[in-house]
Amino acid sequence: MSGDGGGARSAARRWAARGRTVGARAAARAGDVGARTARTLRATAGVRTLPERTWRAADVEWTGPGPMPLPAAASLTRALTGARVPSLDAWRPLGPRPADAPAVLLLPVGGLDAGAWTVAEAADRADEHGRAAGPAGAPALRTVLVCDPASRTALLGALRSRAGRRPCGALVVASAAPATPAGAARLLAALGLVDAVLAREPAVLSPALTRLAALAGRAVVDAEGAEEGGEALAAAGRAARLAALAAAPAAPAPGPAPQPDRVRVGVEPRRVVVAGHDLKFAGALVGHLREQGHEVRIDEWRGHARHDAERSRALADWADVVHCEWSLGNLAWYSRHLDAPDRTVRLTSRLHLQEAGTPFPRRVRQDALDAWLFVAEHVRAQVLRDTRFPAERSHWVPNAVAVSDALPEGGGDRRFVLGLVGVLPERKGLHRALDLLAALRRDEPRFTLRIRGHRPDAVGWMADRPAAAAYYGEQLRRLREDPLLAEAVRWDPHGPDMGAWYAGVGVALSVSDFESFHFTLPDGAVHGCLPRSLAWAGADLLYPRDWLHPDVDALARSIRSATADARVWRAAAAEARDVVAATYAEDHVIPRLARRILGVTAP
Repeated sequence: MSGDGGGARSAARRWAARGRTVGARAAARAGDVGARTARTLRATAGVRTLPERTWRAADVEWTGPGPMPLPAAASLTRALTGARVPSLDAWRPLGPRPADAPAVLLLPVGGLDAGAWTVAEAADRADEHGRAAGPAGAPALRTVLVCDPASRTALLGALRSRAGRRPCGALVVASAAPATPAGAARLLAALGLVDAVLAREPAVLSPALTRLAALAGRAVVDAEGAEEGGEALAAAGRAARLAALAAAPAAPAPGPAPQPDRVRVGVEPRRVVVAGHDLKFAGALVGHLREQGHEVRIDEWRGHARHDAERSRALADWADVVHCEWSLGNLAWYSRHLDAPDRTVRLTSRLHLQEAGTPFPRRVRQDALDAWLFVAEHVRAQVLRDTRFPAERSHWVPNAVAVSDALPEGGGDRRFVLGLVGVLPERKGLHRALDLLAALRRDEPRFTLRIRGHRPDAVGWMADRPAAAAYYGEQLRRLREDPLLAEAVRWDPHGPDMGAWYAGVGVALSVSDFESFHFTLPDGAVHGCLPRSLAWAGADLLYPRDWLHPDVDALARSIRSATADARVWRAAAAEARDVVAATYAEDHVIPRLARRILGVTAP
């Protein structure tokens, strides 16, 4: 009888879970219909506004190192495009777009601040920009006009008098002055939607707004600069941030008040469950916990949301601590299962990057999660903004890097070998790596590029992604036809022997649109390579400034300078290795991660 009763309870739980899923999907569909109707009504009115609650959900409350480039807030992208998941790209505000697409511009208006446009001038500019954006019909977002509350009605009237009911791609938002906390939060949310700030005269724009834009990775440009494409404006934004940080680093925001752990496990050793679908980053953690005497069991999931529910329940009942590696379906499930006021099991999770672009973080029952750990501060800032998870229960713990005792041997000529690990998907920036190689080879033909990973024309899924196939087809054509690139690129297959591969590389590259940590940079450094990277959003919070550059031209100048002399290159590579060893070595990071998971407060 007991077996039959257990089976009935198990079936009831499964049906209840299915009912919750069906209900959630129905509610989401109804919400999508309502949001689509609201977007249509706003667009057909000629000028768009968004409800105040949508903006409040987008305002950034800084608990880390201060303003930084972030992808557009999930509440804004959903209201404007209907996208159900947030973007991960801080410099493509509303998703991928053609390279020749007009820029999205922010105009400060009225009494917002010194140097702002007048209401009439801003309306003229927005109307002109909307008309130039493409053929008749509803254009995509083209202009975000940020005004003081007193100017909002007049600005809306001026825009509608020019556009009539013709959509002009203008979005109006009222904000306090940028020097105030409320104004800064609202302006940062608006800056996340645009490519650059258009000023009448950049030199007279208020220092507060100029610095805020720079820290958000947005350049202040004049009318001529506004004609640049998105790639050029993104580079200008990265340059503006690096220059602002060099002039005066962003002041750290006050951290959240510490919160005592709500679930403290008093027994030693502890029983720990590590749950997830891909545990490649958790091996050192599991080994460390076992070395410390804790009993560790693995709940290995078959995908983001596929698992043996009965086994997971049994492990949750056995455990003192459950740690979810990746914050996907595993965390959503355990947070539901452990969501009880009298629970005694501690729940923690580590979030890398991909999770932030899925619905899972917003499905987490926050009261059940004791500590949310992030591999990078910029990823933490995005997720906290979009989920409103309590900052005092979130922590930055970076990826750990294995530091060997000795550097590989190799001749000085390896300094001319660029190394790129992985070129899939498109955000990895293969086109930039080829641009960089061509620029270097114009002066020094000894430069070559080694790529570790799959060739784009060898992966089966490429045929189902025409945009990706076209992108990679163009890069492979360049490799065949450009005399600066032909015979200068070597493809190396995937394999576990990364140390041996790095021994043949002199410069470890990161040219991605966005990353969380990009392990190639510190891993290359500890293997004797010189790290050089595009300054993707958050990179300057992780790595020294001399590793980072705003565009390909600056990267090329840095690499030429560092590799011109073998002794200079070796010294710079050794210095980079020391930085990684002091900051990201497994000996430092893994014990720190284990303490956060176990709820141990001792150093």
